[in-house]
Formats: sequence, C-alpha cells, structure tokens
Amino acid sequence: MIFISIIKGIIVGVITAFVVPFICINGLSGLYGGLYNVFGSRWTYIAYLIAIIPTFGYVGFYFSKKSTLSNRHRWKVSAISVFIISIIANSVGLLIGYILVLGSLETVNVEEVVPFMLLLGTLLLPITIPLGKFILDILYRWIHKIPFSTSK
Repeated sequence: MIFISIIKGIIVGVITAFVVPFICINGLSGLYGGLYNVFGSRWTYIAYLIAIIPTFGYVGFYFSKKSTLSNRHRWKVSAISVFIISIIANSVGLLIGYILVLGSLETVNVEEVVPFMLLLGTLLLPITIPLGKFILDILYRWIHKIPFSTSK
C-alpha cells in the first residue's frame, strides 16, 4: 500500500508538473497581450518536474501512513510542500533546466536570476498554497477512497 501511494503521488506530481506551468505560461502571456508561445520555455517544465515529483512522492508516502488528517493539518502539509517546491524549482530546477536547454550557464546571469526567482516564488505563496492544497486534497482522496482493485 505504501509503494502504491508513492506511485500515486508521483503520478499526480507528473500531471501537476505539466499542467501548472502550462496554465501559468498561458495566463501570463495572455496578460502580456497574446499567446505567442503556447508551450513556453522547456526549462519551466524541467524545473517543475525536478521539484514536484520527489515532493509529491514523499507526500504520497506520508498520506499512506496517516489514515485521517484534519483540514488544518492538510493546510500545513500543503504550505510546507509548496514552499519546498518553490525553493527547489526556483533554484536547483531553474539551473538544471537552463543547463539542459542551453548547454551551459555561460549566458545566464545566475547571481541575479536565482535570487529574483526565489523572491518571486516566496511572494507568490499566497496564491500557490491554496492551489497546492487543492491538488494535495485530490491526492489524499485518491489514496484513501479509491479501491486498488476493481474485482469483488
């Protein structure tokens, strides 16, 4: 059951790592005046994948160990998870994404990009924590309510 819960967390993490950047990129480009690039930069998806998959895998493991969690406790788990994802995606994930897309960090001003992205991720926590709570509630309900086999 624990292994299946971790796999469920990873599945939700992979889906989230593709859907959330897609929505953010298209929402921001809509604010800027049009959809010029529907899929955005590849490094965005790589940064989210690096951050979300291990975090959601661990949260799936944590949810499998706890049979009941109060709403307040799930908010705390959501806040911690979103903060960890924000820190990882906006530092390590960003740098690895740039290396994979550009080949090196020679053209990236790392000393200014990383602190700005960490600040931006921290400032957006009031928006991202409720979204994270919604996604983690889906994972929590999937782990505890859906049967693992359909045979009777």
